[in-house]
Amino acid sequence: MSTLEQTLGISGISLLLLFSAMALIWGLMALMARIPDKKNRHEAETREPGSEAAPAAVVVPAASGMEKAKAAVLAVATALALSKRTTRLAPKPGNISTTPWQAAQRANHISRRNQVNSRKRG
Repeated sequence: MSTLEQTLGISGISLLLLFSAMALIWGLMALMARIPDKKNRHEAETREPGSEAAPAAVVVPAASGMEKAKAAVLAVATALALSKRTTRLAPKPGNISTTPWQAAQRANHISRRNQVNSRKRG
């Protein structure tokens, strides 16, 4: 058996083992996904057959386009009013502070960059 044949044989066995292990793990994950939670099973046992929960959404008759737009605007305004936190995409211009860690990392980066550019050539 030549070296090339040995290499191809070992590679083939490795690929076979790799894909069989992947298939085994995939099968185990699919099996575990089908096992119900104890919590869900307990809730299903304690719930009576006739006591279904009320639907979360209220069914409203069809509305015109303008009424839908007004409803959307009111929903967004209500959500914004009820939200307690605000999201800032950028820091305030006057409140820019750099931690010592950031300063050290930036100095290290600049130092390394300058070393690459200032090395001796030829």
